[in-house]
Amino acid sequence: MDQINPQQFEVGKKENSGAEAIIVFIELLVGLFLLFLIFAILNYFSILNLSKSFPVLSFLPQQKVVVRQAVLSQQDKTTFTSAISAFANETILPQFITAPKILLSTPSALNSFSVSWSVRNSSIQGNVTYDGSKKISQISLLLYPALAVKDPLTLSEANTKYYLAKYFLQDFSKTAFSCRIASSTLSICEHFATSGNARVGYGMLIKQSKSILAPFINLFACTIPNSSPFFSKVSSCLTL
Repeated sequence: MDQINPQQFEVGKKENSGAEAIIVFIELLVGLFLLFLIFAILNYFSILNLSKSFPVLSFLPQQKVVVRQAVLSQQDKTTFTSAISAFANETILPQFITAPKILLSTPSALNSFSVSWSVRNSSIQGNVTYDGSKKISQISLLLYPALAVKDPLTLSEANTKYYLAKYFLQDFSKTAFSCRIASSTLSICEHFATSGNARVGYGMLIKQSKSILAPFINLFACTIPNSSPFFSKVSSCLTL
């Protein structure tokens, strides 16, 4: 009977161990690849937004979202223009109302339609935000007042009421306004509350510009019907 050489046995044992290590390594690579593939698929379809939650995974593929605005017919434009005009007639003093002109709307995450008009050296822009079925989600007005020498250029509740009284119908003398600094260049005073079947807001904002000494002053108003998906979600005219 042939005797087993201990040295040959050790060599065979090492060869088997090496093969097992290679198999384990390959299985580990396959497991990691499958795990990466699962994460990539979940991230691509935004089931798990891993690339946003973890910057280190920003290399994971993401599906490109193409935003498409609903095509507006002439009837749609007329309807939205009428809605803006109706809100303006309820909100702004009659001497600042005139026939609006339709503006070109730029595509965005929210479908929007805008008109504007100028009167007495002041300009006003009206905007409608609507959903995919062209149902109005919000109507807003942005007014650029004509400033006089005596007009204040700082933001406060008193100054907000001063400007609103010059352009708006409502009596704001007993209305409480909340003032805040939104950024290093933007300050806001606003009253926002539920009124009837809508959420309504009025306010003033001041934008500072390094290139221009005098600040930009804007007045704004908005109404959000209770049928809007934003009715219970927003707390300011400037949220959308």
